[in-house]
Order: sequence, then structure tokens, then C-alpha cells
Amino acid sequence: MPKFDAAEVAKKFNDEIQAGVATAKAAGRGAPLLVGFLANDDTAAGVYVRMTQRACEKTGVAFELRRVARVDIEAAVIAANKEARVHGIIIYYPIFGGPIDDYLRDVIGLEKDVEGLNHRYRYSLYHNIRTIDNDAGKKCVLPCTPLAVIKIMEYLGAYDRTRPVGHQLDGKVAVVFNRSEVVGRPLAAMLANDGATVYSIDISGMLVYAAARTTQPARAVAAANPPPTAAHRRAPAGTRAARSPARSASPRRRRSGRRCWRAPTSS
Repeated sequence: MPKFDAAEVAKKFNDEIQAGVATAKAAGRGAPLLVGFLANDDTAAGVYVRMTQRACEKTGVAFELRRVARVDIEAAVIAANKEARVHGIIIYYPIFGGPIDDYLRDVIGLEKDVEGLNHRYRYSLYHNIRTIDNDAGKKCVLPCTPLAVIKIMEYLGAYDRTRPVGHQLDGKVAVVFNRSEVVGRPLAAMLANDGATVYSIDISGMLVYAAARTTQPARAVAAANPPPTAAHRRAPAGTRAARSPARSASPRRRRSGRRCWRAPTSS
């Protein structure tokens, strides 16, 4: 495959944001404000802050960095949720690590979550729900890195635009190395929701993701295809595949609405 400039993919979206900011200013509303919370000295987090600042400068979005102590992060985010002038909130992790950071993702109000990490958005992703209920068809926010991968694939022609949404990757097979909660697993779900059969690989083994084909395309409720072989084992909801063949003898359906099988390994 020939090389391409990712900036060409980003330009379309940057132009859309710039136009939206210009419209807001012309209407007297001013530029939207994104507030970032930094409560650590993590080098990678500092890099992410600078990347956010540059992106906002390029598109005209106002950016405000707020440095807070770790113990004050929850209260600071709750206060920002209530500020009418704040349109978006981002937290630069890690703060405490583990389940506390996961909790903090849900502290950000749904209407101000720009990363799609709030539980409501995550639930919607894994149930193939694409819009927010009772909000005039507003699209759900998706995690930025896997979404960028999808946009690059669209740009390169991997998606068949003649097919309806949810079927544009029908018949395609994808392999995703990594099953983290912020990149690998969401990416596997997005590709499966669009019709692909996805092999998700990490250190614990391989899982196969496949979205459903039902009369309700907004939610996947059953596997579209049978396992590649009878030896594949299904994983329980929200967990990695069962390690013991005895435990996986009775298949269970994932709550996420898609079936996920563990691929066989060589002995």
C-alpha cells in the first residue's frame, strides 16, 4: 500500500470544526471552551496536553488547562460540569490508576465528555447504539484513537459506501493487536459493528468479534456467523476468554450483544 499523509485525512475534520467555531462566533456565542485537568507529573500526559493545545489553536477552540491536586480532581470536575461556559472536559490520566480513574471517567458529565469514556458512551459502543436517546439523534461520542483509525480506513477505501451503515465492512476480516479499554477493544467493537469479523489479539490469547444482523440495526443481539471451528470457546460478558475448557463448555452470550469466541491455540 502506498504511503499517505494523515494530515490529509485530518484536514476535512479540522475544516469542519473551524467552520463551526466561526459560526458560533458570528452568532455571538464565542468559541467553545475545552477544559483540561492535569493532576500528575506524567511525561506522556504532558505531551498529550501540548497536543491538545496545538489542536485547539489550529481549529479555533478555546483551551484552558487547570492544574489540581489529585485529591481535588473529583470536586474540580464536578464544578466544571456546572459551568455554563465550559463545553468540554478532558482529564489527563493517570491520576490514581485502576478503578478510581475508571470512576473519574464517569464523573465527567455526558454532555461534556469529549473522549467517549463515560459509561453511557461505552455501553452504547458495545451495544452498537449510535445515537443518544431523546436527544434529536445526537451521535454518541467515540474514543478518539480508534475513531481516527476508522477514519483513515474510510479514507483509504476500506468501507463500501454503497452499503447501509452497519454493513459497510461486510465480508471483511480485521486483526487488532491490543485489547486495552481505550484503544484495542473499542476498535474491535467499532469494526465489528460495521460488519467485519475481527480477530482481537493480546497477551492472553485471541478473541473473535462479530456483530449481529437483526431487525434492529442499532443494537447487536446475536452472532451473525458461527464460530470458525467448533473448538472456539465463547467468553463471558466483559471478561477475557475463559482459560479452562471445562468452564467454557456451556456457551454464554455476552451482554454487549455480540458473540466473542476464543480462537484455538496450538498445543
